[in-house]
Amino acid sequence: MRVDVEVIPPLDKQFGKAVRILLDGKPAAPELPANSFTLEGVERGQHWLQAVLVDEQGQALQVSDTIYFTMWQASVNNPALNRRPPR
Repeated sequence: MRVDVEVIPPLDKQFGKAVRILLDGKPAAPELPANSFTLEGVERGQHWLQAVLVDEQGQALQVSDTIYFTMWQASVNNPALNRRPPR
């Protein structure tokens, strides 16, 4: 799952700031001076995301609004997927 973050003003890598992505309150990706992150293994169900701007020591400088979403994954157990087309 890809997560894009807009930081205004843009991150200046010289100052050691980075973005921490929280999924359900836990770090979900390495802290990077980046605007795009890929999250692996997000399970189906309801979740929430936040982006945290951190300094060189990992101290939070600013926190984004919370984004709520539902992860949907197709299942072979879904009866709609097992129907055969009419002949």
